[in-house]
Amino acid sequence: MAENQDEKYFSDADQINNAKERLEAIEPEYMSPQHSCGCGGSCGCSHDEMDVKTDIGFNLVFEGIIEAKREKIWQYLTDNQYLTLWQEQIKMVNCQTGGKMKVQLSENEHDILLMDVEENHLLSFLWGQDMVSIRLEDSTPDQAAFILEYWFADTETAEANVVSEWLVMLNNLEHFLLTGEKDSDSNELKISLDQEITSLIKDQQSHELEL
Repeated sequence: MAENQDEKYFSDADQINNAKERLEAIEPEYMSPQHSCGCGGSCGCSHDEMDVKTDIGFNLVFEGIIEAKREKIWQYLTDNQYLTLWQEQIKMVNCQTGGKMKVQLSENEHDILLMDVEENHLLSFLWGQDMVSIRLEDSTPDQAAFILEYWFADTETAEANVVSEWLVMLNNLEHFLLTGEKDSDSNELKISLDQEITSLIKDQQSHELEL
């Protein structure tokens, strides 16, 4: 994870509570506007035909393979004894649903709320008002499949960088497990991922405008 990752996602401590409330909406919601005439939407005037769509964000999902057993990957993701060997910016405080981890960005440390934890299988947490989920599944005896899901709370302000950082982090973890080296040359991967994710975001934003 890059140390200069945009900190605007953590500008207000109340974001955690706000995001938890927004996560309750899993289907698009529509609501009738409140007319200025005070009719409550039933006066029969032309503006009662207009609906206002609530933006509940969107998901991007990525899948891949890590050359290591699922239990070992989980250990290096969640156990500080192993986590600090390859990732100095993250510290697990209480690895359970409702617990937290700490993430160091630039000179500031942020508490990250864990939304859902299933040992050796699922780590889901808030990232500002967004949510990140990393799911692990057995692939072969010596490999694990990962599914990374990133939920953007706000379609309009979605940025590729916040997603690609987590994918690069998983790549760096695999590199460490295979070589024992903490640093990997992931610049080209980061650029490629940013381009791909930016395209996906623009497609989603265009789709929202057409609705």
